[in-house]
Amino acid sequence: MILSTRHLTQWAVDIIDAMEFISSKNIIHGDLAARNVLIMHDLKAKISDFGLSKHMYSCAVYVKKSYVPLPTRWMAYESLRNLEFSKESDIWSLGVTLWEMFTLGLIPYDKYMWEFQSHSLLAEGIRLESPIYASQQMYAIMRQ
Repeated sequence: MILSTRHLTQWAVDIIDAMEFISSKNIIHGDLAARNVLIMHDLKAKISDFGLSKHMYSCAVYVKKSYVPLPTRWMAYESLRNLEFSKESDIWSLGVTLWEMFTLGLIPYDKYMWEFQSHSLLAEGIRLESPIYASQQMYAIMRQ
């Protein structure tokens, strides 16, 4: 099989649909990244690794209180700053995951010392550039 942007776009749709589904069930994934997306034999993309996920019974934000290594390059500003996770922080991670896919696996923010600069860089408005294989429409989806 030859990989095409058509495949990437279909996998993006599959992932968006899956994230909409788990969000509708009040679940926060908490670790969405390309490494946690499986491509099945029928070429459908499936989300995996729910190890950091939380079911949100009555609140909109989960604040992590225990130490667990976190995927900082995929985390939203409020998650980096206050360890707050929500549906919105999953949407941020979705955008980074799509970016990762449409760059064919580049590391997000690889030009920066991310673990030390992440708070200030995001606060300053630093964002991922448009991937070479993404249309302007897909890049707009990533930035929403």
